[in-house]
Parts: sequence; C-alpha cells; structure tokens
Amino acid sequence: MKKPKIGIDLDDTTLDFTNRLCAWHNRVYGGALQKHHMTTFHPHEIWGCTEAEAILRIIDFTNSDEHREMPAVPGAVESLQALNGEYELIAITARHPDRTEVTLEVTKRLFGSLFENIHFLGHLKSKGDFCVEHDITCMVDDALHNAQSVGGKGIPVFLLDRPWNQGTLPLNTTRVLDWAEIMRLMPLVLNKE
Repeated sequence: MKKPKIGIDLDDTTLDFTNRLCAWHNRVYGGALQKHHMTTFHPHEIWGCTEAEAILRIIDFTNSDEHREMPAVPGAVESLQALNGEYELIAITARHPDRTEVTLEVTKRLFGSLFENIHFLGHLKSKGDFCVEHDITCMVDDALHNAQSVGGKGIPVFLLDRPWNQGTLPLNTTRVLDWAEIMRLMPLVLNKE
C-alpha cells in the first residue's frame, strides 16, 4: 500500500534560512537585521535594493559558510523522523535548480535520507499545481502565496507562523507556531478528508 505524501518546503520550514541570511547580510552589508524585521517575502523591500540585487545577494549567501552551516528549524528533524514511517516525505522548494548542489549539501547533513525526493521548482511552476500532479496529501510551508496556491487546490496546508506571512489565511490552511503543533494537528486535519 502506498504511503500518503507530505509536501515540505525547505527554507524557514525545515532549514533555519532567514536567521542565517540576516546574520550573513549583517556581516557583509552591515546593520542589525533580525528575523522579526523580515515582514515581507521580498527581501529587497527590507534591504533597500533592487529585486535583481537581492537575488544576487541570496545567491552569494547560499555559497557562504552561514548557509553551509545552517541549522534545522527547531523540532523539524525529530518530527520528520517520526513522520517518515507513516508518510512519504517530499521536499518541494521554490529554490532555483541551479542551487541544487548547495541545497543538497545542507539537507543531507541535517536530514540524511528522510526526504524521498527534493524538487526544485524555481518560480516556473506553482506548488499547488505540483502538489496536484504528484498526489500530495498535505503541505507544510511558510509562504502565504504557496498556501493560497496549494490550499486553493483543496489540499490542506500547515503554515508555519512567520513575520512575512501575516494576513488572512487562505482556504484549507492552518496556521501553526512550530513543528510540535504540526505533529499534534496533522492527524486531526488529515482525518477530515
């Protein structure tokens, strides 16, 4: 019997991306940015640069020691280990495919072989369309637009509470504070189907 598939975003869902990005940005560009300052999904609006410059900065960050040494989001490793027996864990990231090598380096170090597959969508395909095509049972993410895309397809979403995803919750979306809350609510949400 096939296991149900859980789609799991990487950055700020399993990887402690924004804390490390802020530390790197402060070191390279100066300042005292912290995660709570990142109130938009578009860092160029916080950094005061163009969108193209922000993309180049993020690429530089992904090649840095701060990225290579990035820790997991608290509770992610233990939760994924607990889910691994009952579910197939599929990482679904909006990272561009040219970031595959640096991303796999971090995810393998932190999560070993817990992910059945890691899919790099870039910005060419919506997570909602991907989830439908790959029969994803539910999604864990931190981006409001991804929750709208996936939830709009009738797939339950656990949206980890972050400064950049405040606002009205999309359809089929449950806001959660941490992985402990995901683990507590997942059986309830999935049994509603």
